[in-house]
Formats: sequence, C-alpha cells, structure tokens
Amino acid sequence: MAAGWTVGSENWKDHIRVGAESLGITLQPSSLDRFSLHALELMRWNSKINLTAITDPLGVAVKHYIDSITPTDLIPQNAHLLDIGSGAGFPGIPLKIMLPSLTATLADAVQKKVSFLNHAGRILKFTDYRAVHVRLDKGKRIRKSPSTRQKNTAASSRKGVPACDGLEEKFDVVVARALATLDDFLLMAVPLLARKGRIVALKGRLTEAEIDSAMRAVDLLITHQEIKIGTPSLIVKRFKLPFLGDERSIFAVRFE
Repeated sequence: MAAGWTVGSENWKDHIRVGAESLGITLQPSSLDRFSLHALELMRWNSKINLTAITDPLGVAVKHYIDSITPTDLIPQNAHLLDIGSGAGFPGIPLKIMLPSLTATLADAVQKKVSFLNHAGRILKFTDYRAVHVRLDKGKRIRKSPSTRQKNTAASSRKGVPACDGLEEKFDVVVARALATLDDFLLMAVPLLARKGRIVALKGRLTEAEIDSAMRAVDLLITHQEIKIGTPSLIVKRFKLPFLGDERSIFAVRFE
C-alpha cells in the first residue's frame, strides 16, 4: 500500500493526472473528482462483496482508472457504447466520465456487480447509462439472463436508452478489458456491432500470433455470417502503465 495517501485523496488524484499526462491524456479536475467518487464507493462495497482484488491506492489509480481511459481517443463522441464484462465498471465508467456524451451500457454476468454498477450510475448522476445482467459465454454470442430485468435511471429512460434487459440493439463501440481471448471477444462483439462501428479490447501483452488469429476471426465472421458492418481496419497500440511499468496493449478494429 502506498504510504501516506489513500484511495480518493488529492495525492491519489494527482497520481492519476500525472500518469495520464505521461500517456498524452489530459484530465479535467471534474473528471478526477468523479473518479474519486466512484473509487470510494467501490472500496466501500468491496468490503462486503468481491468487486476487485486491487485495493492499494496506486494499483487502483493505475490499473483501474488510467488503464481504462487509454482508448479514449478511439471512441467517438455521442457513440452508443457496450462494455462487456464490466465488473466494477472498468473501463465503462471512466470512459463515460471522460466522454459524457456516450450512451453507455455496462453488462456483466454477476448480479451483485450489476447492482453496484446501477448504484454507481445513480451517485455519479449519469444520464444515458444502464447496467444489464447477461450471461457471457466465451466463444458464443452474449445471451440475456432470464432471471433479472434491470431498470434504467429515470434520466436514462427520458433520454431514450432502451428499457429492454437484453442486447438486441446494435452498438457503435463494443469494449472489454481483460475479458477473454481476442478470438472469443470478437465472436461475442461482432454480432452486436452497428455498421461502421468499432471494437476495442484492452489487453496485456499481445503477440503477433494472437493479433493475426484475431483478424482472421473477424474476416471469417464477416464473410461466412454475412454481417454487413463495413471493411475492417486494425489499430494496435502498445504501452507501459505509468509508475508500475506493466505492459499493456489496445487492440481495436474500426469498420469503414
């Protein structure tokens, strides 16, 4: 644990600001304040239910918040975004804070995590936001859970976020962090993507073999399932997390 400072403190927020700047990302004080609000609530809930194994201040700042906002420049304003396997809200909640115009759907297979995600949306006063309970079958398309119907916030309902508990609609951006192999994630994501949409995967170190396999999977999905979402182009970014030096990759497919 970092000595002398805690999650949500000014020192904690300063580490996020400095770390983000080292990656070319400028943060507003209001965004840092909202990161802090979410993080403090996450720590409070985590004492009762298992939301994250990362609890030291530096780890939370870097591995959750800085890592989550690294693909911000790949996500268009006003996009309809789906975060698959969001857990405690990563990367969906930091991205929604960075890009308030997003219509964000956060999906997870664990009901307690979905309850936290809905609670977080309320305390952050999000509009155009919802959390849904779905089953995430690796290697298969997402299937909605028959057991629970999630409610939108009142503001989200007014803004037109679909009230359904499934994922029948299409999304401009489908994102996930450390969810599955690239091939499995693409198999889940492509059928949910709108035409000219984007897929963004936040991963650790990626090999060229993994990237080649993933692109072949995209080609097969489009060719054999006749999914009309555009012609894919690949974006791969590699970097190290500030302060910690952990290797990270962003694998993105943009359809034109």
